[in-house]
Amino acid sequence: MRKLHYRFAILLLAVCSICTSPTFAGWGKFTLTDDNGEQVTVKHGLFGKKTIVKDRWGDGFEHNRSIFGLTKDTKVSAIGNDVHVHKGLFGFSKTQGQDMLGDTVTASKNPLFHNTNVNLSGVNGLLDKYLGPKKLNSPPVDPSVLKQGLNDPAQNFKPSANPDASTPFPQAQNY
Repeated sequence: MRKLHYRFAILLLAVCSICTSPTFAGWGKFTLTDDNGEQVTVKHGLFGKKTIVKDRWGDGFEHNRSIFGLTKDTKVSAIGNDVHVHKGLFGFSKTQGQDMLGDTVTASKNPLFHNTNVNLSGVNGLLDKYLGPKKLNSPPVDPSVLKQGLNDPAQNFKPSANPDASTPFPQAQNY
């Protein structure tokens, strides 16, 4: 009978120690990481909760909640694109987004007004690069020189008496 009481007491102590650990009690930090670099972290503290999920390339999700859920902060990133949403007290909120080209969108809201800013400089630069006016890098040509050469027939062409030394082949001679 005493042996049964000892086993029951040891089992009860083990269950109580597990249930009162910081992870199960709502306080502390839980981190799960694999060998490829993926990570899940959950932090419970006196002033809020934070959840982070990241992969090996830095893409991920992050969510913060303050004490009693008064403010919330969420960040999501994937392949160079980012979104950040912040919800504050009394209806204040701010949303920011950015893509891999550098374009940004920012929207803020409070009980009195809404404000939205959009910056499309990344797309604009890309469109100008491929669809914009083409720039020629050739030197300007005098139109009078072109008119002289157009009226001369090919039979009247005479090579110069002094061939250019920079050409690898001598010019043909008319006999």
